[in-house]
Amino acid sequence: MPSERTPIQERATTAVADQAPQFDPVDAIWKFLTSTRVAVVLIFLTMAAAFVGALFLQAPSWSQESPAAYSAWLTQMRPRYGALTDFYSAVGIFTTYSSIWFRGLCGLLILNTVACTINRIPSIWRTVFHSKVVMGDSYYANSSHRASVAGTVPLDKLLGVLKSQRYRITQTQEGDATYLYADRNAWAKLGTVLTHLSIVLFLMGALTGVMLGFSNDEVIIGEGGSWKMPWTGYNFEIQLNDFTEQWYPDGMPKDYASDLSVVVNGREVERRTIRVNEPLVYDGVKFSQSFYGVAPAVEVKDSQGKVVYSDIMVMGPSSGRPGYEASQVAVGQNSVLTVFRPKNAKGAAAARLEWQLVSGARRDQGTMDLGKPVNSGDLQLSFQGDREYTGLRVSRDPGTILIWIGSGLMLLGMCSSFYFARRRLWVRVRPGGVDMAAFADRSVQIDTELSSIANAIAPESIRPRKDKKQK
Repeated sequence: MPSERTPIQERATTAVADQAPQFDPVDAIWKFLTSTRVAVVLIFLTMAAAFVGALFLQAPSWSQESPAAYSAWLTQMRPRYGALTDFYSAVGIFTTYSSIWFRGLCGLLILNTVACTINRIPSIWRTVFHSKVVMGDSYYANSSHRASVAGTVPLDKLLGVLKSQRYRITQTQEGDATYLYADRNAWAKLGTVLTHLSIVLFLMGALTGVMLGFSNDEVIIGEGGSWKMPWTGYNFEIQLNDFTEQWYPDGMPKDYASDLSVVVNGREVERRTIRVNEPLVYDGVKFSQSFYGVAPAVEVKDSQGKVVYSDIMVMGPSSGRPGYEASQVAVGQNSVLTVFRPKNAKGAAAARLEWQLVSGARRDQGTMDLGKPVNSGDLQLSFQGDREYTGLRVSRDPGTILIWIGSGLMLLGMCSSFYFARRRLWVRVRPGGVDMAAFADRSVQIDTELSSIANAIAPESIRPRKDKKQK
């Protein structure tokens, strides 16, 4: 049969068919960000990255203040990670949570979560506040959850029953039929939005803490000593006035506390005794009691009698001398002092330190007895006895407030979803009877509720129906 199209119609059809689809970059980006598959991949990659960060030791904040500090920390890690140490460092394994690729993953996950939430808000809003009231005959006939009541049912009685069960009712009239839409706990669906928002706040809090916060878990201060904040923007130092400890009769530690002072330009501005779970917070920085111990105090003076070093030297395992503990510190311009002492030294052994001083090409060594200075070149070394020290965790996390808010929103979202199950009920009141159809969350026995409503409005004439699929 010949075509009935005119030449103009043929040309128009051909033009439309030949027209290439236009690429919309904004639409493509939006589809990417709102993709559920993309969300699953991003969540998996972020969790995998977080697992890597937990599996490998992370460089402390103080080591990232300068290349020299990081290099020194990396040297300590070489015995643990061997030949792969430099590779792990190059790809950011030791700085996972502050690396560009981890921040990028978290940033994409934040964008994806926000986009998915925005994309779902219109449908959730319509479901909560603008549901359809009038349903056709097929809906009442085929609904999985339905019931009907024969005979005349007073509308006021029906409304009273629904209101007594805390349904919010919307009513409209079409012909001789009255349609009701009854909704209970409609606002619970907004819990999804709260949950998504809490995830965004969790991620933003974590990123804020990594980018703007810091942490050092091994700040050691001897009694009478002080520690100056190394981070830019802080001009105060922490001084340890006294350290006290209490013991149970069986020798177990009962309590230990550090009497700390915050000193600004030589003036004490705050003083507090801290214990475990009782930190000192100053200028947004938290100082928490972490550990304690005893270490030898050493003083070093130059040829003019000026003190170039005076502090404790915390002992650790000595790789070169089995059975000994060792500690090392830089003194003066180009000198490195190392002290040794046998493990668990007591009596005379505890009152003596073995030392080695390397200054340029010169290397001296000897022993230091308690209170008896010794000389090495232009330097004078003095062992001043063992002194208690406190170990602090110094941290600042500006993202904590976001995480707390996110926790509250997630709790609200979960409570609204699990404890306030939603029910929706469509009712048609006609001269010959009442038809009801319902939809509810899985946790709700909606058939039981329908039967209860039907019995309440017309117990003598209820005719509950069951779907053929129901058993």
